[in-house]
Amino acid sequence: MDILNSILAGVSNGLYKLYPELDIFSEFVPEELPDRCFLIGFAGEPIINKHLGERYKITGKIDIAYFVPKKAKELNEEFNKVFCNLAFELQNVEYEGIRIRLFSHERQVVDEVLHDICSFESFVVKVDNSPMINNISVNKEGVE
Repeated sequence: MDILNSILAGVSNGLYKLYPELDIFSEFVPEELPDRCFLIGFAGEPIINKHLGERYKITGKIDIAYFVPKKAKELNEEFNKVFCNLAFELQNVEYEGIRIRLFSHERQVVDEVLHDICSFESFVVKVDNSPMINNISVNKEGVE
């Protein structure tokens, strides 16, 4: 089960629905970034805890970085619009049946790059893929 990459893919899909015209990078980052794009990754290390039975809770923080051209006009206004859009619209995303909840969005601007640091949580159930016994016959002598 590759839940961590599924979480990044889910966030990427959510961003694409909001900004289909922008490139979104999570692992491969070109040397020269496009004028406007997103870069996503974990902010710190994700935590996986066994929750109940075979149910696991995955929590952590995601850094959604928004890049614009250097010296862009009205930078703060653009950052405010993008941040509010992310905080209000990017709350629940899904990827291959895995639901990811994003919350507690925090706005940071570092070196003219907007960072939306948000917490996430998801639950998954570990499925046992061991072969199942198809037929059991029970008689007086024992099990066949």
